[in-house]
Amino acid sequence: VPGGVNIVIGTSAALSRAYGPGLEDGVQANEPTHFTIESVGTDGRPVRRGGDDYAVQVTGPAGEAVPVRITDNGDGTYRVEYQPS
Repeated sequence: VPGGVNIVIGTSAALSRAYGPGLEDGVQANEPTHFTIESVGTDGRPVRRGGDDYAVQVTGPAGEAVPVRITDNGDGTYRVEYQPS
């Protein structure tokens, strides 16, 4: 059969994981912190490439939005940095 179809597994936000010091108890006010998002595909396996479009919202104790910076590490992980006030 000439040609073929290349099927790409998509990323599942529901299966992806987030971990790191910025998600643990004891985050200090006015001190920068971070956490990591690890992309997982719809097949349940880690995604080993970047390019996913994650939207992250961090809120303070009064419900105020805290600015975040997301860095695509190019390997299926994303560093999310923020500084709580």
